[in-house]
Amino acid sequence: MVLSSVLGFPRIGKNREVKKAVEAYWAGKSTAEELQAVAAETRKYNWTSIKEQGVDLIPSGEFTLYDHVLDHSAAFNAIPPRYVGLGLSDLDVFFAMGRGRQADGVDVPAAEMKKWFDSNYHYVVPELSEKTEFKLNYNKALNEYKEAKALGITTRPVVLGPLAFLILAKPGREASPNFQTISLLPKLLPIYKKLLSELKAEGVQSVQIDEPHLVMDVAEQHAE
Repeated sequence: MVLSSVLGFPRIGKNREVKKAVEAYWAGKSTAEELQAVAAETRKYNWTSIKEQGVDLIPSGEFTLYDHVLDHSAAFNAIPPRYVGLGLSDLDVFFAMGRGRQADGVDVPAAEMKKWFDSNYHYVVPELSEKTEFKLNYNKALNEYKEAKALGITTRPVVLGPLAFLILAKPGREASPNFQTISLLPKLLPIYKKLLSELKAEGVQSVQIDEPHLVMDVAEQHAE
């Protein structure tokens, strides 16, 4: 039997609700709780809309308030040292990495952004080094799967793959001159194992792991 699916869904809301809510939060006109409420309502609308169209495999976990690669960095604890110890909430650290922060005695620039392959979308480049200590700060894929499940909607979690994450990354300021981000694969894979084990324990039947580099020439460079 052939099953229908979609790879993801627009993130900003039917009428750009998420964009407006994020900008209101940045301006200090709304709270983190109000922002998250808008995000949850948008995810609900997205999942419901896809289900109503009869799609078999409904994606979850691909939603983001800013950038899905940045989400991955934050969840896997790939946070550059300059954003640590500033007295910011996890949400504000996330946004500081994405757009910088110059407020309340904090002055840090944004992380680099690059084009997502040949599209006009730009992602926040992860910064890694030999000192990077991966851990699962939170399981976004699991959280959003459970959120959809509570609404009576079974989804297929979407996760950026380990190869893609490392290849998209760059050496951080603390990295040695010859450091290659792909060298961290043995340290990263146990975190993916934990993430997937938690999904399995929740009853997830399948996971969409995005590895776009596997169909590109760059894959040959890392074949060994």
